[in-house]
Amino acid sequence: MDIKNSVNTTLYNSPSYTSTSGKYLTFNGVNQYGMTGNLASKVTGNTVTLMAWIYPTGNGVIVTELGTGSTSSGWHDAQIEITGGNTLRVAIWNSNSVQLSTSITLNAWHLVGFTYDGTTLVGYKDGASFSSVVTQRQNPVANGNGLYYGIGLTETTNLGSGAYGSFRLGDFQVFDRGITADEVNRIYNLYAYRYGIYPVSNWNPGEPNDSGGEDYTQFVLSLIHISEPTRRS
Repeated sequence: MDIKNSVNTTLYNSPSYTSTSGKYLTFNGVNQYGMTGNLASKVTGNTVTLMAWIYPTGNGVIVTELGTGSTSSGWHDAQIEITGGNTLRVAIWNSNSVQLSTSITLNAWHLVGFTYDGTTLVGYKDGASFSSVVTQRQNPVANGNGLYYGIGLTETTNLGSGAYGSFRLGDFQVFDRGITADEVNRIYNLYAYRYGIYPVSNWNPGEPNDSGGEDYTQFVLSLIHISEPTRRS
């Protein structure tokens, strides 16, 4: 079974927190970002999946991969980004950025990201794939680095913008494997109601389970979900 654990993320320059309408952080596109802890012990191989619920309001980096917790130092490359012409781009690194792209509507909630199973990079938006490419991947852990993700962080090795991200973030998930298309679709359907997609008539927008008890600290500490390696008996 897959075991998901929360991973602490440090926020810089005070992204604002909204406790209703599904709960989310807002990054202003100017100087606000988050930095995960080191995930090298959890994502040890060359397969990976990144999925993020976002409400983009402008161009900029959504997720960048880093080898250290320092910004744009050592190993670093943008992996999910919004660029000109309302374009969503996802990428992995293989001596340069191997990227896929599709159009995206601003000022609306979307599940965006990609899967990589060791052979094929597949881009996803709103539970469905939009493109794929067969490619190798180079990753920071295999090259003697750690593994950190910058959220909304400006990036010089970018996919066309490189600016601080301008978006709302509801959830960010990292898997140590390339999850299946069915699993991506299940993630989309599981969380869509939180953001007004497939609304539930008697649902309290502040809490999926109507408990009403989650505060800012709990939200931030549970925002990044990591799927650890499959455990077999």
